[in-house]
Amino acid sequence: MSNSELSNNSDANPDLKPEARSFGNKFVLKTVLILLLVSVSGIGVISWYLDQINNIHVVDARIDTEMKTISSSTAGNIISLNVKEGDKVKSGDLLLKIDDREAKIELRELKYLVDGKLAQIRQIESQIRMLDRRRVALVVERKSELTAAKAEFAARELNIKLAKDDFYRADSLKKRGVVSIKKWRLLKTRVEMKNQEARKAAAKVKVAEAALRSAEITRDEIDVLRHELSRQIAQKEHLVAKIDGKKIQIDETNIISPIDGVIDKSFISSGEMAQSGQRLFLMHDPSHVWIEANIKETRLRNLKLGQLVSVQVDAYPNQIYSGKLVSIGDATTSQFALLPAPNPSGNFTKVTQRIPVRIEIKQRSNHLRPGMMVELDIEIDADDG
Repeated sequence: MSNSELSNNSDANPDLKPEARSFGNKFVLKTVLILLLVSVSGIGVISWYLDQINNIHVVDARIDTEMKTISSSTAGNIISLNVKEGDKVKSGDLLLKIDDREAKIELRELKYLVDGKLAQIRQIESQIRMLDRRRVALVVERKSELTAAKAEFAARELNIKLAKDDFYRADSLKKRGVVSIKKWRLLKTRVEMKNQEARKAAAKVKVAEAALRSAEITRDEIDVLRHELSRQIAQKEHLVAKIDGKKIQIDETNIISPIDGVIDKSFISSGEMAQSGQRLFLMHDPSHVWIEANIKETRLRNLKLGQLVSVQVDAYPNQIYSGKLVSIGDATTSQFALLPAPNPSGNFTKVTQRIPVRIEIKQRSNHLRPGMMVELDIEIDADDG
């Protein structure tokens, strides 16, 4: 019944009580409010449903980055700490200095040892050159002596042959009485003398051969020196390698920033003793951040690389950031759990799994910091739903 009808009825029925007229008005107002509330709620539900169809909402995403762990490769006392938490640094800046005095002393000792080895090497090389020159000259001399001795022996052999020929002719003529006994004996004595001279020449040849062999023995001495030279060179190279290692150790006492970034956490103070492998700092590059989120597997079919993402950071609720989907995981997050959920009873409860995704986002005045919570709206195509 309308308000006009109620009014008409009131006018038509002057005997109607005021209480009845007031109740009728309230009933109409309540009915109108209920209908209005139902309409608004319906519109809200429809709007929410359409939004769920056309968008993927994520409320538990986080800003992430690559955290750099700065560690010490050498042990020593910290003599200079140049940064604190929150400091901005450039690549190559000296963050921390470890005492390197002992290492430098050891480096000087190693250099002295190398200098000593170099002196020994030069001395052995000089000995080898001297012995080699002496050996060559001596071998030439001994070969010349051997050649002369052999020539003399050949001449003595020829003289024996001639003496024997004269003796054989005289011996034949002696039998016929042509040659006297005196001359025959003289020729026989001559043969014996030539034999003796040949034996002496043969002995000289043997002496010359022995002298040549003795000269060649010097080569063995040179080989021994060359072996010692190789050993000294190897020791020198070992010392040089230790020097290189000591130089690296000294360089590593300077803890240098590998990137432009911010010191997030410091684990040490000036004057403390740093140990090899000890973690010293955590830092990150503020210009290189992204968003890590986990999407329900039921929405995986709606995801495509390159999709635009609307990002709202909890710390800055009035600012909207734009992002882009750049990575979709190939395994659910449950596959990386340290303690997988056991199921000894055999009862199974199906749980929707989540796929990790990465969203690229541009930094604004270093507002985005690792660990911040963000909410995402990923717009999807209607055909993908």
